[in-house]
Amino acid sequence: MDKCFQDEESVSEYVYELEELLNIIGIINDHEKVIRLWDGLNTSIQKALWRDGYNPKISLWDEVHTARKLALNPNLKQMMTIQKQLMTNP
Repeated sequence: MDKCFQDEESVSEYVYELEELLNIIGIINDHEKVIRLWDGLNTSIQKALWRDGYNPKISLWDEVHTARKLALNPNLKQMMTIQKQLMTNP
């Protein structure tokens, strides 16, 4: 488990592999899952998550899982920001 890193895999491939391993060993604690995900991601993605205000010690699995998608797709991030603005200012 300690040797599960993204390396040359896509983020999606890495997350899939990590989730499979977590299910096998029975880790269900969200906090521990986030730490494992974060520690295994490539440094550039970790930096993007930090920049966007995420923190492995307090962020939830769903937040980090969604955020890493946004870090990889600026257009998606922009669309979600617009959608959030529209929902708060109808």
